[in-house]
Amino acid sequence: PGWSHPGLLTENDAVRNLVSAARALRAEAGVPNRQPLSSLMVAGADPDVVDRYRDVIGSETNVKDVRVVLDATELASPRVVPDPRVLGPRLGAKVQEVLRAAREGDFTLGEDSSATVAGEKLGPDEFSIRLEPARDDLGVTSEGDQVVALDLALTPELEVEGHARLLLRHVQNLRKTAGLDVSDSIRLVVVGGDRTAAVIDHHGDSVMAEVLAVSLERTG
Repeated sequence: PGWSHPGLLTENDAVRNLVSAARALRAEAGVPNRQPLSSLMVAGADPDVVDRYRDVIGSETNVKDVRVVLDATELASPRVVPDPRVLGPRLGAKVQEVLRAAREGDFTLGEDSSATVAGEKLGPDEFSIRLEPARDDLGVTSEGDQVVALDLALTPELEVEGHARLLLRHVQNLRKTAGLDVSDSIRLVVVGGDRTAAVIDHHGDSVMAEVLAVSLERTG
């Protein structure tokens, strides 16, 4: 359409792809979207675009910080994974040597999308690239020319905030089930132990504001 802005569409696509990659990393790690995480990092992205949409990306991915990393190796290193089913007929017994060298990181990547492993040049249909995270608590993936990393480490503070989000969801569902109007106030009583106490201590005021509670008590 005449009113569309190609540059804006491209930026929106870039943001959407970044958010999708982060959500896929969450799903792969089994971390629910309600659980806040500390940071989302991306190498190869346009810093200006990330800066303009930082709040949107952070909100959509539920992370505290979104930042661009200049050196992708801070996030992950590429690993060549040869395909023995394709290479077997061509290399015969040497395929085992190629597999071993690849596991040990003894390879070079060519500018023509090839890889050289144990003296053998592999075509792009004979291997794949796997990203190895720089840290055990990073989830990493590639998105085009970008490397996207999600910090999956959970601090006690992040865990408590995640439980607060879960409590909010339960209370909002109870409000709907009870047929309450969006403006109806409630008195909230939560049964729970130390974890619930931490949620109330650190997030009680925000929980009360979100669910229109005039009081919040813990029992049990």
